[in-house]
Amino acid sequence: MVTLPVQQEHLFNRSLNTIKGVKLLFVEAELLFDVSCPDLDALKQQLENPFSIFVCGEFNAGKSSVLNRLSNDELAAVGILPTTNSIQPYYPDGFDGIVFIDSPGTNSIIERHQALTEDYLQHADIILFVTSVERPLTKSELDFLSLVSKIWVRKVIVIINKVDLITPQESEQIISHVKDGLSDVFTEVPPLFTVSTRTGKDIDSLRDFLLEFLVEAEKIRLKLQGPQNSLLVYLEQLEKKNYQAREKVIAEKTIFDRSLLRINERIEQYDLIFGVFREKIRDLFTNLIQQLHKLIQDNFAFISLLKK
Repeated sequence: MVTLPVQQEHLFNRSLNTIKGVKLLFVEAELLFDVSCPDLDALKQQLENPFSIFVCGEFNAGKSSVLNRLSNDELAAVGILPTTNSIQPYYPDGFDGIVFIDSPGTNSIIERHQALTEDYLQHADIILFVTSVERPLTKSELDFLSLVSKIWVRKVIVIINKVDLITPQESEQIISHVKDGLSDVFTEVPPLFTVSTRTGKDIDSLRDFLLEFLVEAEKIRLKLQGPQNSLLVYLEQLEKKNYQAREKVIAEKTIFDRSLLRINERIEQYDLIFGVFREKIRDLFTNLIQQLHKLIQDNFAFISLLKK
């Protein structure tokens, strides 16, 4: 569980109480709009868990090597074949109160590995995304980062590994390419670092950035921001569903109003036709009565004539 100063503990308690308070409302919304509500228990668990940095990227980008370099130790196994087949937590020296999570890979051919990676993303506070100069920011990597940006909405730091394999000029070209790709996914391009886990180039700069960036206040802000962003994304989905439902009702009402107008027009036509028909019947009936009266009078006159 996160250890907080007394003056900040109430922020977490308020967040936890808010999550508990909206649970019933989300269940009702799920039934009303046919949209899956976020896992509120998972969001609550995220607030209670230690601050976590999720290290992910495609196979062979060097995720585990980055983790080992940051910790100055061989914490994670490295190999030419996928070696990480589950979510592995690590606690590197120097990163007090922070747990690093090594993932199987975002392009794993093993479906369970991919599912593990995507499932844990909702628990992470920061995502450390590792790509390499060999295949910098592929389409599948962009697709994955798009999910991170639009669905999980987490703070992302991007690392380009294996810069020792290319020239400085090639490195500039790759950095430009990666920034262009990131700008298509994020409203603001995430922090970007180029490193070599083989030689250790610029690993210290990355470590210093993480330690300076993750001061206590920032960790608390990011810890609270994760669940908040998840709820905001869900509320945006609900708003969209509500708008669609409202537009559907308005369209149905418009159709109903048009049908009602046509019905009223038809009734008016029937009333007009019936009015004309009624007048004709009345005239015929009046004429018939008059003819009957005349016939009766003529008969009486004839009978009276005969009696004489």
